[in-house]
Amino acid sequence: MLADSRALSPWAVGIPFGAGQLLMAGILFLPRRRATMKAKNPSTAERSSEGRFAYEGLDRVIHERARLSVLTSLLTNPKGLTFGDLKQLCALTDGNLSGHLSVLENAQMVEIAKGHDRNRPQTVCRITPGGRKRYLE
Repeated sequence: MLADSRALSPWAVGIPFGAGQLLMAGILFLPRRRATMKAKNPSTAERSSEGRFAYEGLDRVIHERARLSVLTSLLTNPKGLTFGDLKQLCALTDGNLSGHLSVLENAQMVEIAKGHDRNRPQTVCRITPGGRKRYLE
């Protein structure tokens, strides 16, 4: 027996391999899937009436994870937040935050004011009174 356990394989030491390693080593064989008939998909009208959420009281404009985070951040800062601060608070990318803000702006929940601060463009986002009321409902 070897004194140095590093010279032994992980299998001999008792460390199990991952499924991917076993599959590549030829030790693990996965059965092939049987060809099955696809289940009939509901029509588009049926899917849209069901909604994405189990609870019908949820509003998709508000209750998406990122938009809920944006609204919560804006609600706690009534004077508004700059785009950079909001991006950092919500841990979103520029494009992702911009997309969510445009959805919220189209729903008239957020107002976006573009201006300049020391010759640099600055975007300030604020929650509207209607957005505050809709969020708190």
